[in-house]
Amino acid sequence: MSADSSHNPFGSQEPFRPHFSLGMIFLLLVVNAGICILLLLATRVPMISDVVNDFWGLPKSSRGETDRTTHLVFLMACYAAPLAMTAAVSLAYSLAAKWMRSQSEMDSDEDITDSPFA
Repeated sequence: MSADSSHNPFGSQEPFRPHFSLGMIFLLLVVNAGICILLLLATRVPMISDVVNDFWGLPKSSRGETDRTTHLVFLMACYAAPLAMTAAVSLAYSLAAKWMRSQSEMDSDEDITDSPFA
């Protein structure tokens, strides 16, 4: 037994460090931006803003005729957001794969021309 394991009943343990790739961070930023946009759009819907105002004890905003356009835009954005995020991530992934493929082809071409047997 080592000196460290005698003090720790569970033995020596490596510290856990989560591994986040740049793509994962980008994906999290896109998802959070989408959620923020939907929340901002939700505050424009009269029914939702009235509920939030009731929750905080604020007076309801006075409106003449209710306009359903903002409500329909909010619903369409909620339904289209997963498709738009999937399309954006898929496009970014395919562009990155194409760029990496072209870089590897350029590297392999340089190896062949630098070879004394070429």
